[in-house]
Amino acid sequence: MPYTEIEGAESAAHDTLSRTLAGTDTAAANGANTTIATAATADCLINGIIIYADGAQTGDLTELAVKAGPGGVQTLIPVANLPQADLDTDGKAVSVDLGPTGYLLIVGETIVIEHTGTDVTPLSLKFVISYSPVSAGGNLA
Repeated sequence: MPYTEIEGAESAAHDTLSRTLAGTDTAAANGANTTIATAATADCLINGIIIYADGAQTGDLTELAVKAGPGGVQTLIPVANLPQADLDTDGKAVSVDLGPTGYLLIVGETIVIEHTGTDVTPLSLKFVISYSPVSAGGNLA
């Protein structure tokens, strides 16, 4: 999965650098869930997530959600907030702002896009995750 880390500005709420992880999800609509990020070297505070349609999501995509933590215990964007109609045209987007308290992703834990579909049509989604590492050198991968 291709992704790029973009260095951000110093965060007033944290002593650490605010960062962004961007990438794509082109899995089959009816395929396995897609892990989009892992807290790689230190715990990270997740501040927000944006899911962009990079093309039309066909009716093959029936449900989509973004979850985090061990076994996806925390729903960050529920199915109800990610209907196929909100991502059915290139340029549409759905986002969640978790605010300054965010969600603490412990090192080794993941953020996953869960998708359900009726056929193998590939998804065409981009995502952006805004986060702050809890300690120096922390990052999402």
